[in-house]
Amino acid sequence: MTYLMLNFGNSLLELTMTIAGYKTVSFMNHPLLLSASPTGCWARRWNRVVQGLLKRAIFKPIRKISGSRWIAVAGTFLMSGLLHEYASTVMFYEYTDDSIVSFNDQLSRVYNPTMGKMMIFFSANGFILFLEEAIGGFTLFQWISRTFPTPVISLLVVAIVLPISHLFTADWIHGGHFSDFSLALPLIVHVKE
Repeated sequence: MTYLMLNFGNSLLELTMTIAGYKTVSFMNHPLLLSASPTGCWARRWNRVVQGLLKRAIFKPIRKISGSRWIAVAGTFLMSGLLHEYASTVMFYEYTDDSIVSFNDQLSRVYNPTMGKMMIFFSANGFILFLEEAIGGFTLFQWISRTFPTPVISLLVVAIVLPISHLFTADWIHGGHFSDFSLALPLIVHVKE
C-alpha cells in the first residue's frame, strides 16, 4: 500500500511536470515486480531520489573513511531509520492546543507514534542485506535466481520483509493516512455489521 500511495503521488507529479514542459525521472523503478534481490530493491528500485541522496551523503563518505562497504551499508540504513523517525514525528505530531483541535476536527484523530519502529525496520532491512551477502551464493538461492521468473523472485523478496512491515506501516494505519488517501485510491475495508 505504501508503494501504491507513493507511486500514485509521484505519477501525478510527473504528469504535472510533463505538462509544464519538464522531463522527470520516476523515483520508483518497479520494486515490487522487478527486484531480483533485497539489495537490488533498496539500491536500484525503491525511492531512487532518497537512495541517491543517502548514497552521496552517507554511504560514500563512510565507505571512504572506513574502507568497509558493510559499515557504510549499516550507517546508511541507520540514517534512513533516523530520517523516517523524524518524518513520523512530523507527520504524527500531536497537537495540544484545544483551539486548533476545535477549529479542525481532523486533528482530533492525531495518533502519537511509538518511537523506534522505523529504526528497527531499517536496521532489520540492513541485516537482510548482510544475510543476502552471506548466504546468497548458496546453491538453493542460485537455483531460484536462475529458474524462477523475476516477478516471482520479487514476490519472494517482498515476502522476506513482510514479518517486519508492520513496523513501517502501523503508525500510518493508526494515524489515518491510508484512510485519508482512500479519497484518491480505492481501498478494501472491513464493513462492520
